[in-house]
Amino acid sequence: MDLLLRIISGLTAFLGLSTLLHFPAHLVGSSLRQPNRSLLKRIFGQILAVFLMPIIPAKVLVGALPAFFAILGMVGVVYGLWSSDRFTLIAGLVGTVLFIRYLYIITRPIPGFSQAFGLDWEKNIPQQMQAHLSQKRYRFPVSKETRYAGTLQKNVVIPTGRDSSQSLLCDIWEPAPDVPRSGLALIHLHATAWQGMDKGQSGKTLFQRLISQGHIILDLAYSLAPEFVLEEMVHDVKYTIGWLKSQAERYQISAEKIVLMGESGGGHLALLAAYTPNHPEFQPPGFDADTSVCGVVAIHAPTDLALAFEEYGKMEPVQPEYSRQITEAMQPKVFDKTPLDRMITRMRLLPAYRYQNLPGGILLMVNLMGGTLKEIPEKYRLYSPITHVNVNSPPTLYFTGAHDYYYQEPYGEILHQALTQAGVTSIYYNFPETDHGFLVFFPRITPSAQVATYYLERFLAWPI
Repeated sequence: MDLLLRIISGLTAFLGLSTLLHFPAHLVGSSLRQPNRSLLKRIFGQILAVFLMPIIPAKVLVGALPAFFAILGMVGVVYGLWSSDRFTLIAGLVGTVLFIRYLYIITRPIPGFSQAFGLDWEKNIPQQMQAHLSQKRYRFPVSKETRYAGTLQKNVVIPTGRDSSQSLLCDIWEPAPDVPRSGLALIHLHATAWQGMDKGQSGKTLFQRLISQGHIILDLAYSLAPEFVLEEMVHDVKYTIGWLKSQAERYQISAEKIVLMGESGGGHLALLAAYTPNHPEFQPPGFDADTSVCGVVAIHAPTDLALAFEEYGKMEPVQPEYSRQITEAMQPKVFDKTPLDRMITRMRLLPAYRYQNLPGGILLMVNLMGGTLKEIPEKYRLYSPITHVNVNSPPTLYFTGAHDYYYQEPYGEILHQALTQAGVTSIYYNFPETDHGFLVFFPRITPSAQVATYYLERFLAWPI
């Protein structure tokens, strides 16, 4: 028993300390691949990467279960006092204090809503809607899961004019018949750097909450790299907006109340589409439907692709500056020799076509854009959401994590500054000591996900 409690207390203290640590992905990536460095430095870098890489899953676990680990730490404190075991007592105390602190800084109120909507902003949410919103920012233990009544229609085809082998599909979540419709529809664009995952693989917990409030959810399976380039992905979003507006009567929504939401690469697409309504450079050929939206939500999304190209080069140090430097070894590989290979590709898991060199291959940004930053800087600027911010941009909610291991550039901060300078309603919040994907991994129990959901519900309920 003494040994077991020592291990538990020590582990609690270690995990508590990990909340303070931030190891960006580019440190791991650059440590693994630095062809221009000496052999000794490369060996040291690889050893460093071995120790750094476990921090990411550890922080995901810590971010999901801080209250649980705080209780474990308290057990160590009590046992340490009872048995006069100084190590167990100190380790348990350190873990308890760190996790209680972590819970406090994660679950405190977000100030941006009062700044954007006024001190009494929640009172302006319609009374009939308030009763259906989450009543607490954070709940532990998590209440018994409620099975929200509603309907899910899978694999709805959105017409695009492409051949049938490239059909654009979505899943549509609708409220139960007895739930009053809000008139609002949310188009969701999943995460994973424009290249992986699929509709239906994330967001279920959030969607269940939102349909209970009368909203419609359209979960889109947009086209993925490397088969498609960024232009075609934006076209997918535009097609979807136009089609959903044409179906407003069928789904009992208002064509003027459509909101885009996305995480990571999907967040970039959501912002870009939201800020370029009916823009001739982004409308699909021959498509004249209105593609304006009334709001946009982005989670840790790149807003400046020039910064994103430079940042990706830190993770992939051999990313070329010019296309002439591209070798065959750099090209993405497709693995489809075994049934497992084909299943993973078919399921569109990360990565969609099973690239070499996670997270997306050396040429992810180059192939996505059709060239390097030095070759086509204007295109990188054109496809950056921040370029298109203006006084008519829709209200924007942007969440990110201060310890994001994938994106390090202050994308949300610079976007928020541009929006506020243009006079656009903008809410930006950087969750302290929080990693990438906090709304995807264990969203029902993760404090940051619960808090984000609490405020997202209110952003959608506010008369935007």
